[in-house]
Amino acid sequence: MNLKKYLLILILIPLFTISNKSVSSDVKDEYTIISDYQKHNEEGIFEANGNVKITGQRNFSASSDFLIYEKNKSRLNLKGNVEIKNYEFDGILIKNILGDELILFLDNNGIVINSKKGSRVKTKLEL
Repeated sequence: MNLKKYLLILILIPLFTISNKSVSSDVKDEYTIISDYQKHNEEGIFEANGNVKITGQRNFSASSDFLIYEKNKSRLNLKGNVEIKNYEFDGILIKNILGDELILFLDNNGIVINSKKGSRVKTKLEL
């Protein structure tokens, strides 16, 4: 990885802090995103493309080919070879998800997991 890519990561990491409204309006969950390419615009849309790796608090991790976060819609979308580990909401721990697309609605903790045609979604829960 070259110096420009490291600088881009260090600049964009503070820009990508998602508010978790179910805990408290003052508490924010922080995520570190590493990818081949990232961009952020004035409309509050953050995109990461290529070998996307996400780490967060409480051993949360995710990977995908593409990520888009839409601040105004409070929605995070991961596409392509999606794997999520240790995602917790409303007292449910999702230990592992494998699929092709994940849509996470951050304002109400809703989650949608899709697979490629002919494939299936696999989820391991701890209730």
